[in-house]
Amino acid sequence: MEQTIGLKAVLGVCLLWPALAAGQLTTAQISGHARDATGAVVPNVRVTVASAGIGVTRTTLTNESGYYIVTNLPVGVYEVTGEVPGFKKFVKSGIVLNAGAAISVDIELAVGEATERVEVTATLQTIATDTSQVGRLVGRDQLLELPVGGRSFINLIGIQAGVSHTGNFNDFVYSPYGVGSWTVNGSRSYQNLWQIDGVVNVRTRANNFLTGTMSIDAVQEVQIVTAGFKAEHGRNSGSQINFITKSGTQEFHGSAYWYGRNDKLDAKEFFALTKQHLRWNNWGWTLGGPIYIPGKWNTDKSRMFFFFNQEWNKRRAGSSTVGWVPPLELREGNFNTPYRPAALAIPVDPLNKQPFPGNIIPKTRFSRNGYAFTKVIPEPTFAGMYTGNNLIRQLLARNDVRIHTFKVDYNYRSTRITVRGNQTDTWDYSPQNFAVPASQDYDRPKKNGTVQVTTTLSPTAINEFLFGATVDVNKIMPSGKGFDRRTYGIDFPYVFPMEQKLLPYKLPNVSVSGVGSFTGGPYPSKSTGPIYQWRDHFTKMVANHTFKFGAYVEAAQQNDMDSVLVGASGLNQNGVFWFTASKANPLTTGNAWADMLLGNFDSYEEIGLRAYIPWRSRAYEGFGQDSWKVNRELTLEYGLRWSYMPPFHSAWGNIQSFNPKYYDPKQAVTVQADGTIVPGSGFLYNGITLPGNDWPKGAIGRVPFASDPDSKRLFHGLPKTLTDTHHLWGPRFGFAWDIAGRHQTVMRGGFGIFYDRITCNDWSHPGGVSPLQPVISINNGQVDNPGGTATLRRIFPIPGSMIDPVSKNPASYQWSFGIQRQLMPNLTMDAAYVGRQDRHLYGGVNYNHPPLGATYANPGKALDSLRPYAGFSYIRFTENAYNGNYNALQVTVTRRYASGLHYSVAYTWSKAMNESEGLGDMALNKYDTRQGRYGRASYHRQQMLNISYIYELPFLRQQRGVLGKIAGGWQVSGLTMFQSGMPTGIGVPGDLSGTGQGARPNWVSNPNLPKERRTLTRYFDTSAVVAPAPATWGNLGRNVLVGPGINNWDLAFSKNFRLRENLRLQFRAEMFNAFNHPQFTGLSTTLGAGNFGYVTGARAQRMMQYGLRADF
Repeated sequence: MEQTIGLKAVLGVCLLWPALAAGQLTTAQISGHARDATGAVVPNVRVTVASAGIGVTRTTLTNESGYYIVTNLPVGVYEVTGEVPGFKKFVKSGIVLNAGAAISVDIELAVGEATERVEVTATLQTIATDTSQVGRLVGRDQLLELPVGGRSFINLIGIQAGVSHTGNFNDFVYSPYGVGSWTVNGSRSYQNLWQIDGVVNVRTRANNFLTGTMSIDAVQEVQIVTAGFKAEHGRNSGSQINFITKSGTQEFHGSAYWYGRNDKLDAKEFFALTKQHLRWNNWGWTLGGPIYIPGKWNTDKSRMFFFFNQEWNKRRAGSSTVGWVPPLELREGNFNTPYRPAALAIPVDPLNKQPFPGNIIPKTRFSRNGYAFTKVIPEPTFAGMYTGNNLIRQLLARNDVRIHTFKVDYNYRSTRITVRGNQTDTWDYSPQNFAVPASQDYDRPKKNGTVQVTTTLSPTAINEFLFGATVDVNKIMPSGKGFDRRTYGIDFPYVFPMEQKLLPYKLPNVSVSGVGSFTGGPYPSKSTGPIYQWRDHFTKMVANHTFKFGAYVEAAQQNDMDSVLVGASGLNQNGVFWFTASKANPLTTGNAWADMLLGNFDSYEEIGLRAYIPWRSRAYEGFGQDSWKVNRELTLEYGLRWSYMPPFHSAWGNIQSFNPKYYDPKQAVTVQADGTIVPGSGFLYNGITLPGNDWPKGAIGRVPFASDPDSKRLFHGLPKTLTDTHHLWGPRFGFAWDIAGRHQTVMRGGFGIFYDRITCNDWSHPGGVSPLQPVISINNGQVDNPGGTATLRRIFPIPGSMIDPVSKNPASYQWSFGIQRQLMPNLTMDAAYVGRQDRHLYGGVNYNHPPLGATYANPGKALDSLRPYAGFSYIRFTENAYNGNYNALQVTVTRRYASGLHYSVAYTWSKAMNESEGLGDMALNKYDTRQGRYGRASYHRQQMLNISYIYELPFLRQQRGVLGKIAGGWQVSGLTMFQSGMPTGIGVPGDLSGTGQGARPNWVSNPNLPKERRTLTRYFDTSAVVAPAPATWGNLGRNVLVGPGINNWDLAFSKNFRLRENLRLQFRAEMFNAFNHPQFTGLSTTLGAGNFGYVTGARAQRMMQYGLRADF
């Protein structure tokens, strides 16, 4: 007879603090000891771990220490069985495994017949006892029940300790790709690794930009590994954030849903006069279950499963743009009406230096193209307003997103095969700006997919193979007649042949000092950035050791024709005009607008055939690690990771770098006082280097400069990356000590060295600058024929780019130490100290600025004539030479879901410091000391308190009938955030240093005011800084101000209708910034500005989102 001994406990769903396994990204593990009633260990117990819902069964034996471990288990609900002759059969069911979970299930054997059973229903363990790793999990209930703006589940990582967000996360601008505002434990945003089912999900050229996203209804959970990484983690030094896709089970499950927003339910923005138009609709469906042929194949529904999701987002958002445009009289050359202060100068005739008769320029003197430029700028909304904002324009942006996700799991004997695919199609239409009646269309089809094969070779050996691919595609197309210069009568001839233009009739860029500018917008462009990855992990259990070895290969490309401007130089194929009324221009009228009417520009730039760069990179990594269960209480984890991650190179060799080693002063060109180069004086490309010893075959016919004989002088046998490549070694060590062995108090700690690959972008890998990008610069010419005649053209210094020839990969030294305690059956507390030191971080500096005070000592001379490397203007030196650090106390208290209540409280007290914010952050000067650069990081928040909660209201919860259906089934959930403000700096206008670099203010006193003294027009003490003396740098440090903080409440109210036992209908209403509390952001920090010290921006006002969904 089979007896059942019930040891019943309540099964809860752990929402936030699962036990995170040692490094497993998409799977989990169960381990434990087998003991008899006396506490003695029992070897050779047959342990079976099974999940009927997904058809997984794994069997192993306990070793001589009574220990067993089963790894690489898919997410699911499991049952553990222990059998050995002479003892009753042990069965523990209801064990919930999340991604990365490390659950300890001890087998308690009672003497008896094997036909008898000891059954235990699991109370889910919330203490991880077998790993040093620190992590968080956003579970399925959180994803569905917590308020999430725009249903972008990425926002939920912000409720964790140590996570800082630098943007306006509740602004509802649906951007499924950008994650550049998230930092974790003091890492820069590009140091985090975002994945789907363990597959890289970031762009080749921007590690903080996703290649695709997923519907929140296709995500089972989000795993966030923040500290104590094992050696199997690589590629990036920041947090590992992994989206786990839903799988099908033996039963069919699905949903249909719709969510919406309407501006009529929102509050007005704090600084806005009216509410802006908004309509947002999000709908979709899911279906998952078994794949079988009734009576023929897979009749027990345990072999093959599927899941499919389809979702659409449509957003229409309006905005009002207010600005000043030239009045009609000014467009006709009449300067008698008082205009804006910057345009008040009375123009003089450049032919006689006298004012024009009646201060009106005769139309006969107008340049044909200069006058046509005035037609591009829209006419004023208020014709009689001359000095204030006289233009209001309503703009409407469109954003459409379609997402498809599928997943198939197949169990074949001892192998589980998973195939998953995801495609995100985004179509954006956005007006270019208020001054140009033109727009642009974005088409972004992005894909991410994987094939994973997990094979159980024996009860103690498992192999896991993964192939993943992510493809980033971006297409930009101009739309509307506003892009066509013929619409306005613009017909000036180009310097470079028209047949080289991607869009021959696109508008030029025009900038008029004191008036404004307009731009023709981006070119039609397309870029593709595929990333392919291969990963193989082999796990072997030997005694109390779990050994793991693995290899990782990544091949990445960026086929780049996706740049609005080239190499950040400000150039484009259709020309850029600057009208500045420079005194160095003999044809100036003293008024930039009048100069434009006459067609007398101060400078003009144009590029030739657009540079195309086929970026390539291949990275290799390998590791070995061991998890040693020293005894029942202590686990040691140690390993070593090797990485070889060379920088990107061009398959055509068309990247260059200025290198002072190869700059010969004897071959330097002669730069005259006006900044022009004396023709024939020296070698124009002096100091520029190209990779290798000659052009690769692929460059011939594709790279124009490859046919220039001068290019041969730039080869010096340098690596194809133009910089060194290093073998990187990352040791890892950690421990977990289960104090007293009761799974109630665990002490854990770890240390490791981590690296980042050198990213691909125009900052660090210049390919779109001269001489690889044909470019011409002309000063003091005429708009109707910018190039003039060949004999009159002058040569100007070229911009340069410089890569550190001994560049090192960014490195991070990380450590953590903490204690986790189960206070009550449903309540845990975790306190940890987390730290990191960053070395070799990205940054930049102008390597070619003149000495301090140069322009003061040489009045009348052009800046380019004073630079140390003659022939070059700005040389942007990208170097990995900057440091940073982070130290934090992180405390989390979590009540797992039970009796209708869950809550989590996460507190962080931290300090993040660095010397540079990233690739785009430029040091003031190349002599800048650590004291000048070192300061609080822009993402630093000293204190953060994040609270999340889900509460099923107890009123009439069990009531039946009409009253129960109406008044019962209500739930409230929410997110509450209190966070300190982020640092920001103070700038000073002009070039007080006399170097072209600007300067920083001088410190007088602490500019931060007490809270009670802050106002909207004086948020900080504006008298605490002053302008430095001429020819000095100033002494104010970086980011000395602390901006406004966050005080935000998001709430959701939902009503659940149980139509049938397996069918639920839910209506929900969500409010973001529910109490409409003003939360300010921007500050005016330019010394001397009219609004210096003012608050200039605010976070989103109260917004509402509503939805209706059915789940079965």
